[in-house]
Amino acid sequence: MLDNPDREINDRGADRQPGTSRRNFLKIAALAGATVSLGGSIARANGEIGFWASELSDEQLLAMYTTILRIRWHERTMADKMLTDPGYRGYIVPGLYRVHGAFDPDLLRRAWDAVTARHEALRTVFVMRDGEPRQRIVDDLPAEWIEEDWRGKPIAAAHARAAELTADGFDLVRGPLFRIAWLRTDPPAEAGGVTHATPGSRTTHDDTDAGLRHGLLLLVAHHLITDGWSDQLLARDLSRACAALGAGQAVVLDPPPPCRFRDFAFWQRQTEDGTQARAHRDAWRRRLLEPTPAPALQLPADGPRATTAERLCAQQAFVLDGPAGQDWRAQIPAARRSAALIAASFALLHIESGQTDLVIGMPVAGRERPELQDQVGLHLNMLPLRLRIDPALSLRALVEQCAHLLDDALSRAEYPFARLVEALGIATPPGRHPVFDVMLIIHQHDTPVFRLDGAEVTPLPSPTPGGRFDLDIELWLDDAGLHGFLEYDRGLFSSSRAATWGAHLHATLMALAQAPERSLAALRTTLTGYSEARERADFVAQSLALDEDF
Repeated sequence: MLDNPDREINDRGADRQPGTSRRNFLKIAALAGATVSLGGSIARANGEIGFWASELSDEQLLAMYTTILRIRWHERTMADKMLTDPGYRGYIVPGLYRVHGAFDPDLLRRAWDAVTARHEALRTVFVMRDGEPRQRIVDDLPAEWIEEDWRGKPIAAAHARAAELTADGFDLVRGPLFRIAWLRTDPPAEAGGVTHATPGSRTTHDDTDAGLRHGLLLLVAHHLITDGWSDQLLARDLSRACAALGAGQAVVLDPPPPCRFRDFAFWQRQTEDGTQARAHRDAWRRRLLEPTPAPALQLPADGPRATTAERLCAQQAFVLDGPAGQDWRAQIPAARRSAALIAASFALLHIESGQTDLVIGMPVAGRERPELQDQVGLHLNMLPLRLRIDPALSLRALVEQCAHLLDDALSRAEYPFARLVEALGIATPPGRHPVFDVMLIIHQHDTPVFRLDGAEVTPLPSPTPGGRFDLDIELWLDDAGLHGFLEYDRGLFSSSRAATWGAHLHATLMALAQAPERSLAALRTTLTGYSEARERADFVAQSLALDEDF
């Protein structure tokens, strides 16, 4: 099978490891095969063992292939939680879409099988070995497929069913960890269907043309096998596979990435106690523990704090578009927009709590290495951003402070947050996160939407099965401005309070653009004054137009 069995394992120039032949590689693989099933991936690897190959001896390769199922620190806490508490729903990632047109569910199913064959993360399950979660790659693991007919029923009923399917957990041991549900519904009247009125809110429609289908398409994954970056890759590959099948052609996707997920997991384990890792750990400890740890966030609450990790959540939509959104983009330089969003989030927490020592968690893609940029899997890492706020500073100075804070955190972004939590040794009260209670997610790309030839696919707000934080601020930067939502613990906070937060965030962002020399203290006084002087509905409307005051 090999044209030259003595050829070096890695044929990529500087990455070669002299003296390690493919013959030795196959010998090592054969030895490891007695104890570990690798799903046939050794034979498919064709000697490409990853960017870290030059650092490994034959003995290390043998060790790798006998412990290859050890997972990364990024996944360890998540997998441990799910294996010990299978009902936990805080790590479920849903995507809901409205589909209208010539949609063939069977074609989508076959396209997904082709995508699954390319990305081994989609064929991954997790087991406990010696008290530690491990990965296992399965050769063939189709997604869970659900197809139901909701025609003749209220569209709200189909949405409720999508929420139920989102809340259903996953069996990490048996898999699969991906669920696809096609809920066929009546076409809306504007889609060209003929409406038949029936009592109540029920309507039925006839498709005007044969082959047209309408409904909700739900894609649900466990966070252990995907992240935001991965969603973009999956949307790309799924679109290509659907296009090929729709044209009657065979699906030809790019070869699987040469650096597999397990390769990076092993590399991370090999370097976790190195000099650089220790330096990153010590710097994080100084930032988060000295002179004392940041106090717990005390946002005004409307209900008791739950003592369990999982929260029942709701969402408050947030939009900054139109002339206001265009003005914001024009006033905030592109290089400072992420810092401005971080500054606005810290300002919001200060305005609501009055606290000046705050920590926000911010996930980053974790794809600094080019070998990882075409790989589906959970690579994101969490950066705990701690800021000591001086309310007398101007909003412009606050943005600059957050820019330096972000640069400093990004320089240590490879250090696994889960390992940092262990190193910090902070006692965590029930119902709280070990380091922070608010997460900020900034998306620099649109919501991933795959293409179905002949059908219109529109993303919808996704069901919220459960959360892990008091507040999750999730924002998308686009050409029109900003949009997103505030996901909050609805047992702890009321919807009216969340609406106020959304209005305050809007006003703060406008102030950053239009009145950057204004102090945070003055902004807080203005916003809290509005809250006290007006009924909430009037206040929200006023604060949404607050740019007139600046």
